[in-house]
Amino acid sequence: MRRFAAFACLAVLAAGATACGSSGTPPAKSAPGQKDKVAASVIAIVDVAPIYLGKQKGFFDQQNIDLTLSTSQGGAAIVPAVVSGQVQIGFSNMTSLLLAASKGLPVKVVCNGVASTGVADKDYSAVLVKAGSPVHTAADLAGKTVAVNTLKNIGDTTVRASVRKAGGDPKAVRFVELAFPDMLAALQAGRVDAIWEVEPFVTAALLDSQAITGPAVIFGVFGSASSSFCSRTHCAASRVDSCACAELSNSPTEVRTPPPASIK
Repeated sequence: MRRFAAFACLAVLAAGATACGSSGTPPAKSAPGQKDKVAASVIAIVDVAPIYLGKQKGFFDQQNIDLTLSTSQGGAAIVPAVVSGQVQIGFSNMTSLLLAASKGLPVKVVCNGVASTGVADKDYSAVLVKAGSPVHTAADLAGKTVAVNTLKNIGDTTVRASVRKAGGDPKAVRFVELAFPDMLAALQAGRVDAIWEVEPFVTAALLDSQAITGPAVIFGVFGSASSSFCSRTHCAASRVDSCACAELSNSPTEVRTPPPASIK
C-alpha cells in the first residue's frame, strides 16, 4: 500500500504540475488530443519503482499526462533542476531539501518518499563491508574510507551520526563519492573499506559471496528520509500539497512523518 501511495502522490502532483509554467504562470492548454507534458527527475533506486510501473502500465496516460523521467546520481543535483524549471517534479532526500530551504530556495515538499523504520537491521539503507573486515561496529569506521553517493549529504551525515553514537570519532571517517551501482565493485577491489547503500543495491550486495552486512545499518536522521517536491515559484498555481497526497493512502501502518516546517 505504501508503494501505491508513492505512485498516487506523483500522479496527483503531475496533474497539478501541468497547470504550472516555468515562469509560475499557467501555460497554454494542450491542443485537443495531445497530452500534457510533465518532466520529473528521480534517483534510480527502489523507492521510485512504483512511478516506473505506473508509467509502464499507462496510468499517467489515462490522466492525459505525458510523463518524462530522468535520473540523477543523488538528490542534491535534482534540486537545481526543479528550482530552475528544467523539470516540474523532483525526488530528493530531506538533507538536500533542508539545505535548499536554508539558502532561501523555493522548494515545497508535497509527498513523503521513503521513511526510516527506526529498526537498525531492517531499514532502507545499510553500511556494508567485505567478509573478514576488521570493522565490527560503527565506531570501527573511524580511520576507514566509506563510499556514499553524494558528499556532504544524507549518506555521510547518517554514517557520522552512527559512528558518534557508537563512541567513535566521526571526524576520522573518510568519504568518497561513488554512484550506487559502482560501490560494490569498489568494495570488492579494496578501494574503500565500507559502502553506504540503499535498496535495491543492499539486497544485490548481500547476494554476493564477498560482501556481508556491515557493522552498522544506518537509518535516516529525519523520520522522512526522502520526498517528492516541486518549486513554489514554478508551481504557484498547483493545488497539490502534502495533505492531499497523504489522503491517497488508507494504510493504517504507513509512516506519514510530516516534513519540517521550513520546507512545507
